[in-house]
Parts: sequence; C-alpha cells; structure tokens
Amino acid sequence: MADESDFQLQNSNQAIEFAKESVRLGVTVNGGAAVAIIGFLGAKENISDPQAIRYALACFAIGVGLSFLAAIAGYFAQTLFAFWNYKRGSGSPANAGWAYALSAIGILCIVGSVAVFIRGVIVVGRVLFV
Repeated sequence: MADESDFQLQNSNQAIEFAKESVRLGVTVNGGAAVAIIGFLGAKENISDPQAIRYALACFAIGVGLSFLAAIAGYFAQTLFAFWNYKRGSGSPANAGWAYALSAIGILCIVGSVAVFIRGVIVVGRVLFV
C-alpha cells in the first residue's frame, strides 16, 4: 500500500501538470487571438476605431505576459514546496508561506490572463463585427 509521501508526490506532480497546461492555454489563446485580429484587419476595408484594435492587441499581449508570470511563479512555488517537504521530512522546522503566496500569485495571473482575453474579445467584437 502506498504511503503518504507517495500520495503527496503524485498530488504534486498532477498539480504541476495542471499548472503547465493552464500556462500553455493562456499563451495559446491570447497569442492566437492577436494573430486572428491581425488577419481580420487585412480583410476589413475600414475600421471605425483603430485605437480599439490597439487596445485589444494590448490586452492579448498582457494575457501572454501574465501567463509567463504564472509559469515563473509556479516554478518558484514548486521549488519552495519541495524545499519545505525536504525540511519537514528531516524534522527541521519549516514554513511554506512563500510557496503558498507564489501559488496564489500564479493563480491570479492565470485568472487575469483569462480576464484580459475576454476584455480584448469584447473590444474587438464591437469594432470588427458591428
């Protein structure tokens, strides 16, 4: 029967995989949206508000940036969690506060990436499809 450390290791591995997929999704969705807008611009003869297109592209770029920040925060959070588990296993006093804080920052970055994607889609929808 598997002991608690095996369960924690499997749980950590699954959390890491989920975080990696979330970051990939954020980069792919926001980057793909930016490329799609540029493609639509070539087909559209007149654009009523070019500033809105710039704003939407900025939203998608921010979404990509937030996804990368989430990856960085996730890397350091997992490193700190591994250090915390090592110290805890060796009987030393350990605190995982920074690891939890970085995990929260990573989650907020992914949520922010989705939020700016939605904002960019709304803005571009009003300009290109009205």
